[in-house]
Amino acid sequence: LSNFESVNTPFQIPPTEFMESPIVQIACGATHTAALSASSELYTWGEGRDGRLGHEESNHPGLRGTSKNGDCTSAPAVVVTAVMRWGDPNFDRGTWIKVAAVGCFSDFCFAVSAAGELFTWGNGAHGRLGHRGDANLRTARAIGTCVGQTGSPKPFTETVERFACGARHALLLTTSGMVYAWGDGSDGQLGFHVLESAEYPQEVVTLRGEVVVAIAAGAAHSAALTVAGDVFTWGKGQDGQLGHGDFANQ
Repeated sequence: LSNFESVNTPFQIPPTEFMESPIVQIACGATHTAALSASSELYTWGEGRDGRLGHEESNHPGLRGTSKNGDCTSAPAVVVTAVMRWGDPNFDRGTWIKVAAVGCFSDFCFAVSAAGELFTWGNGAHGRLGHRGDANLRTARAIGTCVGQTGSPKPFTETVERFACGARHALLLTTSGMVYAWGDGSDGQLGFHVLESAEYPQEVVTLRGEVVVAIAAGAAHSAALTVAGDVFTWGKGQDGQLGHGDFANQ
């Protein structure tokens, strides 16, 4: 709409010169929006604080619309840096990555590439971006490290099928049916048997042997669905959200 006014009825977003392909997927965070085109281009707009738009700089030349507080854009802008292998020493700056899926959360974003890599950017509080530490990222970075069975970091080489995010933690599901978790684990939402946080993705070993086909995350609890139709839940249970017949964290 190229302005910052509220609208109480549906209004079509005018096409821009950057949107050359039909939009096939959309996602919304607390104050930002993303759209994925049929040609795998990713567009974001809204509040840019903490890097959640993935534009690297608020004055990126691809942005259109009026700037608000130097950190917002009111019209769709292609996420140039968020669909590149940014900072990877094995790739030149500007290597394009085709995006297959995108998700917006409160103040951060995840995207899966066509090759099955998981990219994250935005507010990194509680380590939920999976890159060690709480730093915010203004450009997308691929998850490149996980925790192995020995507890030591190792290269992450799995192909990502889908992802899910809670308020302070995140999950990913691989094409082989494995589930990894990271971020805040203070309520058991990571499924590690201990109330510890994780800086890198770590396998939820309790689910090893199960073929998981879907995952979901609440604010501080998690769930997994297997190919056999079994549902597993873990994490915060004070409101009965785990479905275990009690109100305990598990």
